[in-house]
Amino acid sequence: MFTYKDYLNEHCTYRQYYSQFVNDYTIHMVKTMIGANRILASTDPHFNNIPYQWWDHVPIGSRPAELMMQCGDRMSKTAKICICKEAAQQIREAAGITKQVAMLLPKRQRLFHVTEKNADGSRKHCWVNGKCKTWQDKPAEFRLPVRRGLREYFYITLENATDWRLPETL
Repeated sequence: MFTYKDYLNEHCTYRQYYSQFVNDYTIHMVKTMIGANRILASTDPHFNNIPYQWWDHVPIGSRPAELMMQCGDRMSKTAKICICKEAAQQIREAAGITKQVAMLLPKRQRLFHVTEKNADGSRKHCWVNGKCKTWQDKPAEFRLPVRRGLREYFYITLENATDWRLPETL
């Protein structure tokens, strides 16, 4: 466990320090109060485009405050928001393909489905088949063309992006 002094003396990163206070309840409440779609649609790496007041209204329980006391820190509005934003970052990372990731994927990049399997038990997969399409008037949306097999073509969008992963994140 990292202490507050460790954090101030740069013996751990911001994410390492605040991630130790995130638990399943915190993640659930951030998903419920902020919304997984809003988190995934956020174009800001620090979620600063989600209003401050929304983060402040997320209940995180008493356990993070107890852990902070053990680390020599105390719970404040700012610390609570940092914990909630770290939970949101974990939600984003667990979600699969985001707009930022989709825009960087090269053609023929292989992607795997989270739950669907082929007849032989291997994971269903597809390949990126073109450039990611984005719109200025809809900054959260994207459309990544992919193909599966010889004749099946479809798009990975915000609606189905949570079903697909890069090989390294399985």
